[in-house]
Amino acid sequence: MPTLKNRPESVIDMHQVATRFGDHTVHQHLDLQVPRGEIFAVIGGSGSGKSTLLREMILLQKPSAGTVQVLGVPLEDIEDIEALALRQRWGVMFQQGGLFGSLTVLENVGLPLHEHTDLGDKLIDDIARWKLSMVGLKPEVENQYPSG
Repeated sequence: MPTLKNRPESVIDMHQVATRFGDHTVHQHLDLQVPRGEIFAVIGGSGSGKSTLLREMILLQKPSAGTVQVLGVPLEDIEDIEALALRQRWGVMFQQGGLFGSLTVLENVGLPLHEHTDLGDKLIDDIARWKLSMVGLKPEVENQYPSG
């Protein structure tokens, strides 16, 4: 059992988050901590606030109350330049429509590296292949286009 002294750093820390849309309350008194290195899932019924919670974590929506901190950065009152730097440190994959249909799978995976680094094409392709293998995809998938 971790003590306060050796507790792993949280990559996501939400405290007393409340989310309201008019009179409808989605979250109230929500606390969540995800330590570095942990894998977590958000599970719940339709309309239970899963997507809303994730949107608050990735700066697409602000909670009505409470605090959200990601990778050690508090999200309330974050400046645009800080938000851009933070967004470049994470990846988000949406369930449907998350890939560009005109790019191959390899090109889709490498796109952020082309956009945000000065790495060469060969190195980016090598990194993208490595990432595809990390998630269990076979090499022949890299030249396929997402199905629409």
